[in-house]
Amino acid sequence: MTLINVYWDPNAADKFIEKIESELEKDNWLNLSISKPENKIIKEDLLPLGPGIILESGGSSGQINLCLHSFENLNMSAIATAEWLDRNSIDPKLSIIFNPLPMNHISGLMPWWRSMLWGAKYIGITPSEMKNPNGLEKN
Repeated sequence: MTLINVYWDPNAADKFIEKIESELEKDNWLNLSISKPENKIIKEDLLPLGPGIILESGGSSGQINLCLHSFENLNMSAIATAEWLDRNSIDPKLSIIFNPLPMNHISGLMPWWRSMLWGAKYIGITPSEMKNPNGLEKN
């Protein structure tokens, strides 16, 4: 098991997603970050078994805290949401998921994670697209 740093750049979201997808099958932990740390943020021998994602969170303190999410827990969350949609007569596979949030945050990561697991269409929205909603029609 290896810890891989993946850097969020809102102007290169497709490359970020490609990097995550390429690492999903490798049983690694991924640190999704907006900065490029000189060293690993956590010793690999301290990581739980199995693959996962590390998100950095400053919260209101501004101090970096690490949030470790196993792929298993992310999958269970996406499955629970799909089951809720099914109970409400909505087929998750037919969903179109729009996401304006950065993927180095759990609220930005989960819409993509759900779309990947469900086979639903995912559309990341850049800050400039948020300022021009009429441009969203091209998606």
